[in-house]
Amino acid sequence: MKLSLSLLSLLLLCVLGATNALNIGSFNIQVLGKTKMADNRVVDTIIEILSRYDIVLVQEVRDVTDDTVDNLLSILNKRNKSKNYKTAVSTRLGRSDSKEQYVYFYDPEVIKLMGAYQYEDKNKVFERPPYAVRVRPTTAGGNGKDFFIIACHIQPKNAAVEMDALVDVHEHFIATAGNAALKKTITDRTIFLGDFNADCDYMTKKKWTEVRLRTSDKFTWLIGDKTRTTVADRDCAYDRVVVTKGLAVSKGVGISAVPYNFIEKMKMSSDNAKLVSDHFPVDITVDFKKTAGAGGSTKNDKPVKSPPKKDGTLTKTNKPVKSPSKKRSLDDDFLDDDDDMDVDYDDDDEEELPPRKKRSVKVSA
Repeated sequence: MKLSLSLLSLLLLCVLGATNALNIGSFNIQVLGKTKMADNRVVDTIIEILSRYDIVLVQEVRDVTDDTVDNLLSILNKRNKSKNYKTAVSTRLGRSDSKEQYVYFYDPEVIKLMGAYQYEDKNKVFERPPYAVRVRPTTAGGNGKDFFIIACHIQPKNAAVEMDALVDVHEHFIATAGNAALKKTITDRTIFLGDFNADCDYMTKKKWTEVRLRTSDKFTWLIGDKTRTTVADRDCAYDRVVVTKGLAVSKGVGISAVPYNFIEKMKMSSDNAKLVSDHFPVDITVDFKKTAGAGGSTKNDKPVKSPPKKDGTLTKTNKPVKSPSKKRSLDDDFLDDDDDMDVDYDDDDEEELPPRKKRSVKVSA
């Protein structure tokens, strides 16, 4: 009996301890569409990876219908019978013929979706404009502490410019926040994540000096420059996680990020792994019991100084993204609960698709 009680106590302690951590993921699943969904082995791997997270961003969804997202959600819930994952899905984005969507899969028992917002890229800086969500963890210690997550899949040849412009995106969301509490959440508790293409051929030391997201002390990078996030043999730190300083030094919250090498963890061959994606997912852990602030693989990062400016104005690379001329509150575009809600967005670059009754950001019921 004593042994049984001890085991029960240990299990209870593990369960209670686990509820203090929030597991966030970011995964660029290379060209995720009907072809990839037709390969059962690939789908099994994707589902196993997505099931590790309380909320996970999936990038590079390419399907002119909703079939890929709907089918993936259905399989995810069948494999996780104790959960009922939901989604927040962006519009189809891209100025070229290739359109992509951002999709957040989240467990509503752990994450309450407070809102979803498609950034309106009036100045056409981004190939795929950022897609943001505001979430509220229900885990022990995290209840009531909202997070603002900004996702972006950055165009390789324009990596420095788009990364720099994420600062303008952040400032835009702060400026359009409808109340002081939301403004503070975005200011202090924002997580930027996604495939930034922030390494190898796409970035140089000089280009880093032009990226305010990197040079400003308002932000902390959790994935270092020498961290491999690619499945390919070449080590490139394309996928990044950046947090606002307020979150990095938050008392009672520890946050860290590391790539999830599924070749090693799932004992796969490199060839089979490449059928899934050319990127590793990134694990972000928010621990509400820790007090150490931000952690991860930042030890490889060296401070980058901004070049001096004679008149204090921004360089061409740092040209700010202008907010829409019409005054609008961010609250107007956020959900008050988990019900569906349409969100307006800039559709100047809309893909040629079959006629639809209404274009909207989709949030699953």
